[in-house]
Amino acid sequence: MRIWRRGRRSSPRGALRLLLPPAAPGERAGTLAAYYVLSYLAMSIPAVLAGLLTNLYGLRTAVSPYAATVVLLTLIGLTRAMRQPRTA
Repeated sequence: MRIWRRGRRSSPRGALRLLLPPAAPGERAGTLAAYYVLSYLAMSIPAVLAGLLTNLYGLRTAVSPYAATVVLLTLIGLTRAMRQPRTA
C-alpha cells in the first residue's frame, strides 16, 4: 500500500514541478487551476462514458472498447516517452 501511495503522490508533484516554474508569478494560479480542471476531466469523462456505454450495451460489451482504449493510450504514451531524448 505504501508504494501505491508514493507513486500516486509523485506523479502530480512531478507534473507541477514542470508546469509552475516557467509560469510568471501572476500566471501560476491560472496554470494550477487549468492543471486541476484538466486532471478532473481526464478522470471523469472516461468514467461517465463507460457508464453510458454500460447502460446502452451492457457491461461486457462496454469493457472491451474501454480496455482497448486504455491499452492503446498507454502504448502511445510509452512510445512517445521512449522516443524523447533524456535531459540532465
